[in-house]
Amino acid sequence: MTTNNMQCVETECTQEGQPYEIGGVHLIMCQYHRYQLATKSKERARKVIAELDSIGAITHHTEGWTYMVRMANGMVKIGTTKNPELERFQGLSREKNQGVPVHVLAIVKGGESLEYLFHEKWFSLKVPGRMEEFHPDPVLLRWAEGLGVDSEVNTDRYEGWIEKRHNRKDAPIPEVFGGVVEQMAQLRESEAESFWE
Repeated sequence: MTTNNMQCVETECTQEGQPYEIGGVHLIMCQYHRYQLATKSKERARKVIAELDSIGAITHHTEGWTYMVRMANGMVKIGTTKNPELERFQGLSREKNQGVPVHVLAIVKGGESLEYLFHEKWFSLKVPGRMEEFHPDPVLLRWAEGLGVDSEVNTDRYEGWIEKRHNRKDAPIPEVFGGVVEQMAQLRESEAESFWE
């Protein structure tokens, strides 16, 4: 039962809803149904973009940057930002990564259309219930690191934020750009050694 008469518009849902806008339409939806609607919309867009790409119809990608970052939970997030100074990573680190700076694997020019292609490419690794997270398969990690960070992206602001956040001006900044494949290999070796001890 709702407390303020704002019930989710989904048939037979009794959960309290919140205002939600999609494509200029205003709805009252609970969090679960909002996620379901967003997932279905992204899935349709992903399939359309992949089909257009397969016939060579895409001449350039939408505005923005597509990034691949490693989260504290180990998963790879593939998302977009319009800001090449990486302000998005500060919020992502604070809000969705337990306050730990995200580990940047790649940032390439091209917005949502490129993001959808990458989601399609790695769909078999998608984490169920997560819109933009993928399991950290070594092939995905190598591929992402091979893309690298586009030269137009200004990493100074993000690195400065990390340094300021950790308040250690003379300490080295944590490795947040590259090297994750090697780090995983070292971790696997140390785990294998400790297993046999």
